[in-house]
Amino acid sequence: MWLVLSLVLLLANLFKSSAAAISVGIIGYFAINVISSMLIIAIKKWTWLKWNPLNMMNYPNQVISPSLKHMTLLSTNELLIGSLVYMVIFLGISYSVFKRRNV
Repeated sequence: MWLVLSLVLLLANLFKSSAAAISVGIIGYFAINVISSMLIIAIKKWTWLKWNPLNMMNYPNQVISPSLKHMTLLSTNELLIGSLVYMVIFLGISYSVFKRRNV
């Protein structure tokens, strides 16, 4: 959930219009489900895609069902660490965009 929240914060700071940020956020939230299913197919073809931030959102599902390891190609610990790293990256970018906008 923190990964999604940091991504939402990043989107909110990138758009000047709050309506645009909300629209992209809502559309993106529902599009993630469609993209996620296509991502599983792409990961099997190009294994480097397993480090994609969208794949990290599979962490809660993999904790519940460890058999998802065969689809994500990452262990539960790798998904956790990847989620934390992307969260820090997104929050850092959000902070710098927010700081630059308010100057």
